Amino acid sequence: MEAVEIQKSTIGINHPDYALSLNELGAIYSEIGNFQKAKEYFLAVADIHYFIYGEYHQKYATSLNNLGAIYSDIGDYKQAEQYYLEALEIRKTTLGV
Repeated sequence: MEAVEIQKSTIGINHPDYALSLNELGAIYSEIGNFQKAKEYFLAVADIHYFIYGEYHQKYATSLNNLGAIYSDIGDYKQAEQYYLEALEIRKTTLGV
């Protein structure tokens, strides 16, 4: 956590490296079953990716997919589906599928 705070103060919160660090923390919390904490980190990552890259970017789609997985893990399948579908729509648009 100290490293993340150092990043926050040196490169700022709207930086890809800061988002990557938060994403890694979210993944760790997900692995240990703390889905609420993981969700907080993944929501922050999605916000950062949206700010940096905009709505139609693969990194933002991946962030939404991660949120879908967390909501699925906590049993909120309706919300999970919304995130998965939004991520899919972005991928279809950006990849031309």
